[in-house]
Amino acid sequence: SSDGAGLDQSVPGCGNLLHLAILFGQRGMAEFLFHDSVYFSKVQSLLLREDSEGRIPFTLACAKGDCDMASFLHDKGKGVLK
Repeated sequence: SSDGAGLDQSVPGCGNLLHLAILFGQRGMAEFLFHDSVYFSKVQSLLLREDSEGRIPFTLACAKGDCDMASFLHDKGKGVLK
């Protein structure tokens, strides 16, 4: 919908849309999610959501060895990630 509803829904066993982008190596999808300034804060809140194994997207990217994605998420998470 036009208000960004549904962006924060989780996929059972996987996590949120950022987790899916990481799991399937889709940096372009992650960039697209952050591209629209209207949804930026809603998407940024996904950075703190845990997957079924308790990992936030940044931690998942690091665990998969995806340094490029981890760097991207770290940059987008300034002020949110600790």
